[in-house]
Amino acid sequence: MPPLILEDADPRALTAEADEAGPGGWQAWAASLGASVPHDLVAGFANALHT
Repeated sequence: MPPLILEDADPRALTAEADEAGPGGWQAWAASLGASVPHDLVAGFANALHT
């Protein structure tokens, strides 16, 4: 079975070039979401990471 994308990928690569400053980790993922994703869903995910 192939590894999950989250296990071997850098999520920062989705939103910023290697030499470009930008948010990292889950913040980059959340910033890449469109307005169609409910804010409560993103906030719930962020809270889950801090608990």
